[in-house]
Amino acid sequence: MKTVLGTLSVMNALMGVGLLGLFVASEDVPPVVVAIGLGLLIQAGYTLAYMAGRLDSFAPWSLRALIVGQTVAVVVGAVGFLTSAVYNINPPGGDPEYEPLTVGALISFQASVALWIYAQPSRSRVRV
Repeated sequence: MKTVLGTLSVMNALMGVGLLGLFVASEDVPPVVVAIGLGLLIQAGYTLAYMAGRLDSFAPWSLRALIVGQTVAVVVGAVGFLTSAVYNINPPGGDPEYEPLTVGALISFQASVALWIYAQPSRSRVRV
């Protein structure tokens, strides 16, 4: 399961880099793309750093921050996914937008897997 989480985290980081690159390369991209791209990079980077053991010196706070951050990410990703799905039911001009749908699904799925792995009481205890 940790392999899946690592793969999803890398995908989120690449999506964040892609969104930031799109903002830099194009003139008519809204500034919210920067916030979403940075959010994806932060979520993926923190998860990968935690998985690699780089944050062990900050235990148990690093685990608590991971769980809180991933819980927020599940909610934000789900809201983004649902609002995009509702928008795509009858889009203005007939042009559906699938990028926000995909980003919301990636954010929620990666966060759900992270919570499934690390928020279990038997696994989340820090052993001293």
